Order: sequence, then C-alpha cells, then structure tokens
Amino acid sequence: MADTTVKQKVLKAVEEMSPDVTFSDIMERLYFLYKIEQGALQ
Repeated sequence: MADTTVKQKVLKAVEEMSPDVTFSDIMERLYFLYKIEQGALQ
C-alpha cells in the first residue's frame, strides 16, 4: 500500500470537518497536522 500523500491527508482532514466549518478552523487544523508531521520527521 502506498504512503498517504500530503494532499490526501489535507483533503481527509477537511472532509471530516462539519459543514459549518470556518476558514480559521481549517487553517488551525492544518497547522496542527503540519506541526505533528514536522515533529515526526525530527
């Protein structure tokens, strides 16, 4: 099975959010996932 791409991770995160999500909520979640990814690579 191929590794999940960044694009797939982002799309999954957004799709799992409620329909009334704000841009701020999305950006906060994506930044959180980014920081986790950065920590995992160090």
